[in-house]
Amino acid sequence: MTQTEETSLETKVLETWSTLDYRAEKWGYERVAFDGISNHFPEDCGGKNFWIIFVEDGKNIDFRSHEPKKPVEEVYFCDDGTGYDYIYTVLHHSNKKDRETQTGKFGEGLKMISATCLRHKVDISFHSKDWSVRPMMKELYLPKEEKKTFLLCQEVTEGYEAMKGSYTLIRNPPKELVEHICSFAERIIDFRKDLAPSRSLKGCHPKHKVFLPERLFAGELFVKRTKYFLDKPTYLTYQINGKAADSLLTPDRDLVLEQKLEQILKEIILNFDNIALIKPLLNHFTPECFEKDIYFSSLDQPVCPKLWQDAFHQLYGPKAILRDRNNTHINEDAQAQGYSVVKDIPYGLHTLLVSAGIKTADKALNYSPSYDLVSLENLSPEQKNVYELRHQADKIMFDRPLPAEVRIFSRAYDKHGDVTWFNGMSYFGQNQQPRIYINRRCLQTAENFLQTYAHEANHIFTKSPDACKAFEGGLTEALGKALDAAIKKPKEQ
Repeated sequence: MTQTEETSLETKVLETWSTLDYRAEKWGYERVAFDGISNHFPEDCGGKNFWIIFVEDGKNIDFRSHEPKKPVEEVYFCDDGTGYDYIYTVLHHSNKKDRETQTGKFGEGLKMISATCLRHKVDISFHSKDWSVRPMMKELYLPKEEKKTFLLCQEVTEGYEAMKGSYTLIRNPPKELVEHICSFAERIIDFRKDLAPSRSLKGCHPKHKVFLPERLFAGELFVKRTKYFLDKPTYLTYQINGKAADSLLTPDRDLVLEQKLEQILKEIILNFDNIALIKPLLNHFTPECFEKDIYFSSLDQPVCPKLWQDAFHQLYGPKAILRDRNNTHINEDAQAQGYSVVKDIPYGLHTLLVSAGIKTADKALNYSPSYDLVSLENLSPEQKNVYELRHQADKIMFDRPLPAEVRIFSRAYDKHGDVTWFNGMSYFGQNQQPRIYINRRCLQTAENFLQTYAHEANHIFTKSPDACKAFEGGLTEALGKALDAAIKKPKEQ
């Protein structure tokens, strides 16, 4: 420790066991810029304001007034907070306890900024209370490895007039570092005039902030105060706060964990209380965005389901329904019944709409209508002959009679009128007699009757619905038996 008579300043050197190459691949100019300014955010410094000053031509200017052709002589990151102790420039520890608001987490910031600046020969110093700190290095020889390494140290000078707040000073900053700092005009939310409170959306989430971007589907993501980039733009602009923001980033705070982001945005979307927010998200003609890829499960329930229903029907019409994801023919049947089957809603939003009460094609179609039955006595002799072919079909397909009652109907209907989308329907269950209903018009030809009967009979035989492996396997096996019986085989020699 030394003392100068003129100023009564005391200087000492604090050593660490951190080598300058520790995590060097992750820490460059960008981290120096962003971690440097984050130490001065109000939540972190205990103040109300923070600002960035450039010195150009010997004058202090707001960094947003920087002229790229002019050299920056000095950069100041400043705040009006409570200040901090110089021990945190060497201690691998964080005194930040309010995880809801503060930015840092791991206690690396001041140390890693210092090491990075030493590696890149950037002249940086930290100032608070009555002290200043300037990073320096100490050479250390490793005999077994026969090489030198360098340890981070901090030169601390005490005895200055006490100041309010703190500041970080960078002298003669490299051009690349200046460029990163200039990007704060866009990447730090406090400097964004286009994200004023008037564009903030209320009611979406009590902790996070949601903004209407100037152009939908060109939204951005801010984690606390800093913008992060995603592979796809977001539909809206979000500022994620609190502990959720900590869980959202990798330990180096350089990348967003998109799976975590899905969970956070899912909560926000489920809380939408404005139909004007819902409609563009459901419109399959609007651009791709991160939100359209979010996975919603059947357990996810929107807070305002009626708004989701109204938005869907305003977009696609009063008779719009969602496609059945498994059975193409059901969608075709629904289309034939006059429904507008919407096919291009992303998987997650499709599930969410079902949770909100929008029907899928299989639910919209009536599988249990009322029937006007035709007695066998009222069939013509030709129709009776065709009807009796079912016994031969059972023998060929199943090697035994099918235990099902086969009924002929002339009309199927419900409260909305005639139900005309099917020619045959089968019913089976553990405690009911299997039944098959076939439209009378199928008795016009043996081919029409047998193709309908074979399909429904296989439902009864396999006790399985359409688009099920058991039904498909049973139908394939029955078809093989039928062909084997019908095709003439060459005589054995």
